[in-house]
Amino acid sequence: NFLPGSGTLHHLRLPPLTDSVRVDTGILQGDAVSIFYDPMIAKLVVHAPTRKEAIQGLVQALGQYQVVGLPTNIETSIHAGLSLAS
Repeated sequence: NFLPGSGTLHHLRLPPLTDSVRVDTGILQGDAVSIFYDPMIAKLVVHAPTRKEAIQGLVQALGQYQVVGLPTNIETSIHAGLSLAS
């Protein structure tokens, strides 16, 4: 179920940001997300010398992400990354 959701972002912890991990977002913990906003509240970008290393970094960063209060596709993205990395 990938329908967008609305609500209050009660808890947000981003993965550690490094030279190879970037998060583009405009939302903060405590912000309300209404049905009138784009459902993509953040974009996680990971780069590495190889595709496999980038996917591994992405899976690691996704595992460190914490979002409470809104539905996410983090778990699905982790599973997709794991299947691509193998």
